[in-house]
Amino acid sequence: TPFCFTVHGKVVQWVGGDDNNERDEWTNMMKDSGEMMLSRIVYDPHYGLPDCLEDFTKEHCANIENEFYEFFAATGKLDSWRVIGRVEQTYKDEEEDGDDGQEEEEQQQQQQQRQQ
Repeated sequence: TPFCFTVHGKVVQWVGGDDNNERDEWTNMMKDSGEMMLSRIVYDPHYGLPDCLEDFTKEHCANIENEFYEFFAATGKLDSWRVIGRVEQTYKDEEEDGDDGQEEEEQQQQQQQRQQ
């Protein structure tokens, strides 16, 4: 059975071969997103301890993605994982903006209209 998890909007799959023990260890650890799991193991007081995935900022998610990369690289397991897709992810700092990117989209539409 393929094992996958998400981190920073990416779907990451275990492709490490037939080492079922290692895959099972990851399966047992990852009961939620990569952000939720790693934020509890590698606590960073700068970001705090979010209650749910939507409470993470883009910066925090990028930091956690980097932590996974550094760990896999340091343990020689970088080739055991592959990004196989993307999922839409909502970030806390997008919600705080209040416009969810609508203002930027409106500016782009206005600019396109002026160019026509």
